[in-house]
Amino acid sequence: LVIILAWCLVDRIRLAIAVNKVAAAFVSDNPLILLLPAVQALVAVMWFFAWALSAAFLLSQVPEGYSPTGAYSNYAEAYGTDSVPGKCTDRWPVGSVYKDEDNCIWQNITGTWACWKCYPPRYVFDARFVVSLFVFLWNNALIIAVGQFMVASVVCVWFFLPNHAKGALNGHNPIRISLYRAFVCHLGSLAFGAFLVAAVQLLRAMLKYYEEQAKAQKNWVVRMILSVLQCCMACVEYCIRFLNKNAYIQIALMGTNFCQSAKRAFYLILRNALRFGTVASLS
Repeated sequence: LVIILAWCLVDRIRLAIAVNKVAAAFVSDNPLILLLPAVQALVAVMWFFAWALSAAFLLSQVPEGYSPTGAYSNYAEAYGTDSVPGKCTDRWPVGSVYKDEDNCIWQNITGTWACWKCYPPRYVFDARFVVSLFVFLWNNALIIAVGQFMVASVVCVWFFLPNHAKGALNGHNPIRISLYRAFVCHLGSLAFGAFLVAAVQLLRAMLKYYEEQAKAQKNWVVRMILSVLQCCMACVEYCIRFLNKNAYIQIALMGTNFCQSAKRAFYLILRNALRFGTVASLS
């Protein structure tokens, strides 16, 4: 079966081998391109720690009235059971409960002492954090987009150089030209592609948030529905990431805006789906 499959795909396998040969020649002539992932990772880490400091401050701003201030007669009423949410844990992030035996309150209706009280959570999510999270996701996607565009642009500049000039540049000029193209000519297109990825990622995070709320409410049906929606959005995100990567290649190659490049990339993938799969599996 493997032999038959290889015989049927012999032309595409040859194409994949030729692509790998060109890639090896490109890396040989442009060794500095190997530093790009390291620089990209360093910038991403620096951005993450800078964002984490501000996010930690926002998360710690728990409103005073977030948790109920009343007292309850037993632990089950305050904390809840496996099927019924408690008065203190009916929304996420959930807090905790404690027994304040020194300040119990007599309840005339039930004829019992109410000693169980709510302890607020250590963090909460509000609109400010949502905005901060979106900014983080957008910048993170933009860092990835710039890296993908840089690789595609350096390859384009190198590929169309005369053969006698390729090795002489030692990778400096293509990288400098690509930096100029990324930050001066096409930053808006890269930011728009990153915006689409960040929007889907934020929607997934919001679905996860509501799933946790359903979990706190002991609503297993809604929780399952939200889990399925998260899987669907994960597939959408994967497709957008794949299309964006090829759109950035079209931007580097043709110099068009994001929408035109994404359209070209989509139809190119559609017409050459088998070739894309073969090259990707052998590269």
